[in-house]
Amino acid sequence: MSVRRHGTANAFALPGARVIVLSSLIARARSADEAAAVLAHELGHVRRRDPTRSLIRASGTSFLLSLVLGDLTGSTIIIALGDAVLSAGYSRDAERAADAYAVDLMTRAGGNGAALADILERIAKDKHDGKSDVLDLLRSHPFTRERAAAIRAQAGPAATERQILSGAAWTALRGVCGPESKTTEP
Repeated sequence: MSVRRHGTANAFALPGARVIVLSSLIARARSADEAAAVLAHELGHVRRRDPTRSLIRASGTSFLLSLVLGDLTGSTIIIALGDAVLSAGYSRDAERAADAYAVDLMTRAGGNGAALADILERIAKDKHDGKSDVLDLLRSHPFTRERAAAIRAQAGPAATERQILSGAAWTALRGVCGPESKTTEP
């Protein structure tokens, strides 16, 4: 795992069991449980080898569409669009499985698995300003409200009573990204 300074609040898993956390995710997290739950979600992708599967699938789909369409002007866009449509269902399933893995891992570690729902909702609200995206058909992730409901149901009502790190340990962790990570969101 590594942390990269970036203005986008996100984290992602790459082939080869690498996880990248962007510094703004740590800055936006209101608790260690939120940051840990996102990391646990990405570890769920690593455990299932989702990044590698996605890369292989995208490469194969793009190759097949290239063969069918030939080297036409604009074919790259058509291939990318076709790949997005074909892989959207797979990605949604992978996201749901990674969410479930995160909640389970957080619970076993003594943390609040429902914190994943909290940070996902806050980031999605800010990203879309509360409005629906026109390209929802091509979404690779399930709708945030559906994810949040499933996460909270799995975590259970007692989840909010658990905490993975003390306040002092959370402050120290946030300091890893420098002054930008110390701002608190309202």
